[in-house]
Parts: sequence; C-alpha cells; structure tokens
Amino acid sequence: MSVSQNQTRASGFLSWILLICLAMIMCFGWLGKADLHDWDETYYGILALEMLETGDFINYHLGGKIDQWVGKPPLAMWTTALSYQVFGKNAFALRFPSACAVFILVLLAFAWLKRIFDQNTAFLTCLTMLGTKGFLGDHLGRTGDTDALFMLFCFLFMICVYEYAPSQQLKWGISGALLLILGFYTKGTAVFLVLPGAGLYLLWHFKGFQFLKKPSFYLVPGLFLLGIFSWYGLIRVLGTTYENNLVGGHNAWEVLWNYDTFRRFSDPDFDAEGLKSGWDFLPVALNVYLGIWFFLWLTLICAFLLVPKLRAVKIWQEKGLLVWALAFIIPNFIVLQVSSGKFGWYLAPTFPLILIMVSELMRRLGQMWTWLKFIWLTVSVVFLLTGLQKFSRASHPKRDFITQNFRPVPGAVPLTLRESGLSLYLESKWRFPETQVKYMENLRYFPEWTDLTVLSREWDFKPEGGVSIELEQAGELKIHRWVREQDQGEN
Repeated sequence: MSVSQNQTRASGFLSWILLICLAMIMCFGWLGKADLHDWDETYYGILALEMLETGDFINYHLGGKIDQWVGKPPLAMWTTALSYQVFGKNAFALRFPSACAVFILVLLAFAWLKRIFDQNTAFLTCLTMLGTKGFLGDHLGRTGDTDALFMLFCFLFMICVYEYAPSQQLKWGISGALLLILGFYTKGTAVFLVLPGAGLYLLWHFKGFQFLKKPSFYLVPGLFLLGIFSWYGLIRVLGTTYENNLVGGHNAWEVLWNYDTFRRFSDPDFDAEGLKSGWDFLPVALNVYLGIWFFLWLTLICAFLLVPKLRAVKIWQEKGLLVWALAFIIPNFIVLQVSSGKFGWYLAPTFPLILIMVSELMRRLGQMWTWLKFIWLTVSVVFLLTGLQKFSRASHPKRDFITQNFRPVPGAVPLTLRESGLSLYLESKWRFPETQVKYMENLRYFPEWTDLTVLSREWDFKPEGGVSIELEQAGELKIHRWVREQDQGEN
C-alpha cells in the first residue's frame, strides 16, 4: 500500500473519530439538564410513562384515563418507554431517542456524502448540521418529541429514492418502503409530505413515466399501504372506542385523519395558541431553524442561476443531487405555506437537504476560490461552540417564568419549577385564558428530578387570576396557590 493510500486511510479514520466525538457531545452532552419544554415534550413524556404503568402499548393514557387527543401511531412513544426502562424516568431518558436519531443521521449522512462529495465536504456538512438549531433545537434532537426520529426516517427514505433511480435495484425500493412505514408509525400522515418529492425526482430522472412500467416498482407503494393498514388493524383489534371526543373520531385511527391531518392543515382555528403565520411563514420558520444557512442557500441558488460565470457551471445535470433535493424541498414548502395550520417543525425533512445543497454549491465555489472553504469552516465551528455553550449552561425557563410573573400567596410553601414543572398550567391560564387546556383532570405530571407527583389540579377561574393545585408529597396533601405579581393587590 502506497504512502498516499495510508495517509488517506488515516485521514478518513481520524475524521470518523472526530465526528463521532463531536456528535456525541452535541447530541448527548447535558441532555437532561434543561427544563422540560411545555406542551409536546411533556405531553409525550407522560404518554410514554403511562404506557409502562398500564402495560398498554397501543392506546395512550393520560392521568390514568384514555387520551383522546393524540392519533399518531406510537413508535416514538415506544422508543421513549424503552429509554425509561434503561435510564430511568427522567429528562435524559425522555430525550435520548431524539438525540440518538440525530446522532445516527449525522453519521449516516457522513458515510453517504463521502461517496457523493469528498471527505472534507462531507465532514463540513455534518459539522454544519451539528451546529444548527434545525437538528438540535426545539422539537428536534435535544427534545423528547417525534420530529428528530421522523427526520431520520424521511432522510434515509430520500437517500433510497436517490439511489434507486439510477440503479433500479429492488433493495433500495424495499428499504424506502420500510422507512416510509417507520415514518408513518412515528408521525402519522405527515410522512405523506415526502411522497410528491419522490415522484417529481423519478419523473425528472426517467424523463417521464417509464418507471411506472416496471412491475417491481409497485412493490414499494404496496408495502407502504400494507404498513399503514397494519396500524388500522391494530386499532380495530386492540384499540379503545372513544366517547364524546372533543376533536372528532371514535378511535385513534379516526383522530389521526380528522384531527391530526385534515384539521391540522385545513382548519384556520386549529392553532389555538396564536402561533399562526401568513405569507412570511417560510422565511420566518427557516430563519429560526437554519439561521444564516437558509439565507446562504437562497443566495447561492440565485447566484448560480443569474451570474453568467456561475451559470456556465453545469450544477443541475451532474449527479442530479440538487434536483433531487429541490424535488423534495419545493412540495414540502408549498403544502406548509398554503395550509391553514403552519408548524415550523414540519419542515424538518427539508433541513438536511438544504444543508446538502449549500455544501454542494459551496464546494463548487471553493474550487474557484479556496478561501471560501475556510470561511465556511470558521462559521460552522463558531455555531458549534455557541450551541455547546448553550447546552452546557443550566436552562430553566419555567422557573424564570414563575420568578418574573408569579409569587406564592403568603403562608404557602413555594415550589421550584425544577421540581414540578407547573408553569405548563400557570402559563397556559395566563397567556391563553380563552383556550380550553387539553390536559384533562387528574393529570399526573411526569417529574424529572424528584419523586414529587402532581396527582390532580383544578383551575381557579377568578378574574384576577391564580391557580390552585393539589399536590401529594411524602403522603401529605398541601395546597399551593400562586398569583401574578400585578394581581397580588386584588387578592
């Protein structure tokens, strides 16, 4: 073996070691240190906890009763329940499956992109991913939610589509179908968002509908439909029938379609918390999750389309990588932009594609101006270090919220938010008094640092505000009452 080959192997080995170390620190470091996020993270955490307590892994339970709000299949909750069994019932365990999903995505992306690009570009792409909120921000890699796992399955499916087109090997088709099923079992019908992109890319690659003439192609949608209806079969056999369901539907299958699909994307009042966005939804959401990389992506596309010197570079034909990425990105953007309910985390499947496009275009520019690679590396490292600093510091927004806006009535024993996480209810009542909170009576809040358990709670709907919460600690019932600072004088 020549000296150059030895150097290449050594360089590749060191790249793997460095990337694995960085990914482990960014994904798992201080994972359980921050407060639990309100709404989805706490909600799913409780559902997974009660799966273990009830032994029912098909129907969701909340506060010992059947939960009728979540219609998504339970793969994400299964992984969380397994994590509880391994690591205990704590914040780290709740977030561990999401962190694993991003960790695996980054490593698989590196292995794949080394073939598509080169080792250095692949490494820089993964470094950029690790420093981006779209991979390790809210709802994603460091949150006990469904979106990181969903992003992993969607990304691997899109790779299967890219590999299937030139080879037409059945292994890529079958793998893609299985990944779609996993995506469906993670986030329900949201997996349909990647299907138009697969069709568009195959149409472009085959210059028409020739791929439809191959009998083997139909194995993929057939397997996918079989996977979808397997969930229907489980609900029919093992599912619970709902009574007086507020969101519409007699079981989880109907809730999945009525509430989580049609209402989510067509009902203007679905987003009751006032998080709606208009024409600026896409730039606002992408700025939140991708920051400077989103604007660089737009700038690079415009430059390669409009600047004569760059237009001469045949970037769209070679490998078809950019067309592949855009085929999945554009339909996702259109659907979410025109839908009534707009949720930035539903853009997650496009985040790896946008950064891959940035990498490809920066690689092309780097061949002309080498110094651009050093700027790219510097910015990626700065974002990585910024994220590392944020993760390493204790973050307690719930406690801060209470400190700034509430104080206990004299005589009551104050609770820290790290112990109970009660700001979920306090903040809901204060910010959205007109909204019916979906966390029903007898909700047992899943505590992360102590054995304190909220057994029940009731709202005190006085005009001046305030909340009464019944707690059990060490076998004693205590009433804690919190009021807003500005309402203290009226009490």
